[in-house]
Amino acid sequence: MHLLISKKIVVYFLMFCFLVSINNISFMNVSFPKISEVEINGLNPDERKKIEDIIYDSNFKNIFYLDKEYLKRKINSINIIEQFEIFKNYPSTLKIFIEKTEILAQTKKNGFDYLIGSNGKLIENKDFKSELPFIFGDLDISEFLKLKKKIDSSLFEFSEISNLYQYKSNRWDIETRKGNLIKLPKNDIKEIDLVVVNLYPFVETVSKPETTLEIAIENIDIGGPSMLRSAAKNNKYVGVVVDPTDYDLVLDELQKNEGCISEKRRFELAAKAFSHTAAYDTAISNYLSADRNKDFPDNIFSKYQLKEVLRYGENPHQKAAIYSTKYNPEISQLYGKKLISDFQVSEVFYSNSVKNTIRGVHLQKKPNELKKIVTCIEGEVLDFFIDLRKESKTFGVYDSIKLSDKTTSVYIPNGFGHGFSVLSDTATVMYIQDGDYNQENEVGINPLSLDFNWKVDKPIISDRDSSLPEYSNF
Repeated sequence: MHLLISKKIVVYFLMFCFLVSINNISFMNVSFPKISEVEINGLNPDERKKIEDIIYDSNFKNIFYLDKEYLKRKINSINIIEQFEIFKNYPSTLKIFIEKTEILAQTKKNGFDYLIGSNGKLIENKDFKSELPFIFGDLDISEFLKLKKKIDSSLFEFSEISNLYQYKSNRWDIETRKGNLIKLPKNDIKEIDLVVVNLYPFVETVSKPETTLEIAIENIDIGGPSMLRSAAKNNKYVGVVVDPTDYDLVLDELQKNEGCISEKRRFELAAKAFSHTAAYDTAISNYLSADRNKDFPDNIFSKYQLKEVLRYGENPHQKAAIYSTKYNPEISQLYGKKLISDFQVSEVFYSNSVKNTIRGVHLQKKPNELKKIVTCIEGEVLDFFIDLRKESKTFGVYDSIKLSDKTTSVYIPNGFGHGFSVLSDTATVMYIQDGDYNQENEVGINPLSLDFNWKVDKPIISDRDSSLPEYSNF
């Protein structure tokens, strides 16, 4: 009984398959309407027409009898296409969604111009596109795509490239839009985590009297500043060290953080690198700009370094600090030796002012009298001093002198009032004092109450100075 049932099942199955086969053949020959509509997304009208022609010229009987593999091969032959999907919308509509290839570069082959797509295909090109890098040499597209992938994973921006040169050894040269040429090794491009550069000793070299112009030029570092600036710009990923005094700091952080430098530290080092290259370029510019036939150069650039933070500025409510150039001698007090006569350096501070500013006239009375050495280190001022010692035979006698970074300093003794007016666009005046500022013992006179020409057009005076008593009431 079981055997009989099994034979029946087999017979029924075979009959079913036969009927399905017959019906399928008949079904395929049923007169369904041909594909009447093709929807193509992702292409412009001219590009869509190419695909429409392929479909209509293929003579597909209907949407059921559609050779997808054949259609895929035809569409893939169109070089502008990266990938696509085909959907049937019964009974007679075909939908195709297309993603165009990304155009990466341009080149010339066999006398014809081509674009290079991210799909690894060449696309005919009639117009030069300045925004795309041009590839010279024996182009191997697969090697180019490998290079593009490595560049994208690095800190270098592909958009900064103007030209690429490929050699038979598969080595590449990269020319940037700024005119720099980068010669890549044959091996893989490795990411850089830390850049340490000591620049050529230009400043030290030109400070020697025997240095000639030729020697100075030989000591101008070119590649070093470029490396430092590139690394500093990418401080989010790269550490950069320019100062040997930072070596221990960086090494300590690398050891403590498993070979990593914190983002905060990388930023600090980057700022220092930019400052370092700026000072380096400034020194070169100053040296080369010094026209030996001129008394004064057209431009002067300077780099000041923080030496000391002071207790207060010109007034107790102000902050102040001492800055000096790395290359100029500094005023200093050594082992109690006196700078001038009985002058002992106690305080040093700077005053920054704009044109037409009048400062003064100030002095400190007993028991907090001050001697001063006044120097104009930037710009030009008219320095004024007056004897305000009432017991003196020269009481009320005054004089003035123009001070600049090309002149000497002025010594102001006890009991003399001092002030100045700014003649240049800006001016920086340095005070060296033999005692501490004492607000309670400071006195002065309104500078405009004096019969003196300050040589300014529109005087700028602080509220404090304008409120000082007139000279006649001193």
